[in-house]
Amino acid sequence: MGKTIATIVFAVLLTAVVVWLVWQGREQAVQMGKLEETAKANAAAVQEQKEWAGDVDKALEGWRVQRDAQDKKTADLRKQLEAARHDDKTFSAWADSPLPDAAVRLLQSGAAR
Repeated sequence: MGKTIATIVFAVLLTAVVVWLVWQGREQAVQMGKLEETAKANAAAVQEQKEWAGDVDKALEGWRVQRDAQDKKTADLRKQLEAARHDDKTFSAWADSPLPDAAVRLLQSGAAR
């Protein structure tokens, strides 16, 4: 009778272990399902972020083109301004310089007539 009780206890324990293992398997399956859903949601979020980044890149590219064009215009205007300043300085230097001797003689000879 002791063997029978031991066998019954062993069978009950073995059944409890099997039930616990089955329950653990189901819990893991539920967790895996949740992880798969999370992975899908993350993949969708990453795709949305890539699309958003692409839109931002397109917008920034247009802005960069406008900025570069404006920078070129600004550089051209600066060159023109520097050229105008140089011309002004050259004219001022020429206007303030004394006439060459040949020009003075030519003017004197024309005035003498």
